[in-house]
Amino acid sequence: MLATSSLIGIALKVVMLFVFALMGYIFWIYWKQLNEKEKLEVAVKAAEFFYRNAIKAGAEKKRYVVSWLISIGVHIDEVKLNMYIDAILYAMEVAKNKGV
Repeated sequence: MLATSSLIGIALKVVMLFVFALMGYIFWIYWKQLNEKEKLEVAVKAAEFFYRNAIKAGAEKKRYVVSWLISIGVHIDEVKLNMYIDAILYAMEVAKNKGV
C-alpha cells in the first residue's frame, strides 16, 4: 500500500513538472513574439523617418526593415511581416490624424 501511494506521489510530481515546463515554454514563445513585434515597430518607424521625403519608396522601406531585422537576428515570414507592417502603418496614420 505504501509503495502505491509513493508511486502516485511521484507520478503527480512528474505531471506537475511537465505542466509547469509547458506553461514556461508557452510564455517564452509569447514573450519572443512580443519582442519581435516591438522590434518591427521600431524598424518601420525608422524607415518612415529616413524615407519621409521619398516618393514611392515602399520597396526601399521594406528592404531597410528586413535588413535591419535580419541584422539583429529576427526572422519573420513574409505574410506576418506584411501584416505587421500594415498594422503599424495604420496605427501611425490613426495617431497622426488624432494629433497624438
